[in-house]
Amino acid sequence: MAGCAPYAIDITADLQLDQNDGAGAPAALAAGEAYEAAILLTTTGATVLKGVKAAIGSTVKPTVPADAKLRRWVTVEYDAGGTSIIAAGDLAGDELNDRLYARAGAGLEALVDPGDALYGGTWRFWGRRNPLVLTDAADNYLWELANGNWTVTTDLTPPDTTSMITWRFPTAGGVVTEADIEDLRTYLGKTEILRIGGPLPTNVGDPLGDDLVVEHLELHWELTAFRVADNGGGTAGATAVDILVNGVTAYPNSATEDNRPSVAFDAAALVDRDSVHATTILRRGDVVSAQLAARPTGGDPARVEILLVCRVP
Repeated sequence: MAGCAPYAIDITADLQLDQNDGAGAPAALAAGEAYEAAILLTTTGATVLKGVKAAIGSTVKPTVPADAKLRRWVTVEYDAGGTSIIAAGDLAGDELNDRLYARAGAGLEALVDPGDALYGGTWRFWGRRNPLVLTDAADNYLWELANGNWTVTTDLTPPDTTSMITWRFPTAGGVVTEADIEDLRTYLGKTEILRIGGPLPTNVGDPLGDDLVVEHLELHWELTAFRVADNGGGTAGATAVDILVNGVTAYPNSATEDNRPSVAFDAAALVDRDSVHATTILRRGDVVSAQLAARPTGGDPARVEILLVCRVP
């Protein structure tokens, strides 16, 4: 793959952690009891694997299948009201991604997860989480070298001719400015960008721009970039859009967790790349469209643009 593996897509899922354990014949929790649950990522999506109930402090974790990826452990305790309440202290296990995914650590630190890549004529890989020390008050660029090791620079000058750039981590005041972390990983093979844009519609639910028909046999929708020409002023709210495939929203959980593309009424950065779509595969004949989901109170951005960054498999 060129650069590294494609962008990882995290799909929002509603997972049930009720008051019944994972025994063959599920048993309800009683006072002083709990069970352990594993949040797993499988080839069919996110799922829950429950353990058998026991006294609090004596619970046993279920065995994670070899073909599943563990995301978190959750301790579910008895609740007199019948509804499980999960607190931060009930979560255990640090989330570990792949594809050289990076996130902010403590203070001036970037954490790079495992992954491998083909770049500069070499296959390079990293098999564990790697903490990198950053420079304060600077743009820090994370590079993987041909031998698999990592280095950080504060400009875009490559450390050597085969260095692979992966991320930009801006820092200020002794910490990473997480909202401005930029993913610079690149794609294998050909990238296709589907564009929908035009003047901002008047009413929520009105169509935006022209529909697109997919002609590739298959496209993997990796990332969405949503740009407004100006934030439009206003006093509250945001400019938001919904993207539909064959008339069905790509954000089915937006009523409870809205991950649709949006730009706040007072945003200085007019591009949003943080939306999370549930639809990831586009096929020949699929019709992609967009419609207005929200507009800022008292605001009126002139134009908007949606870019669907897709990988040709």
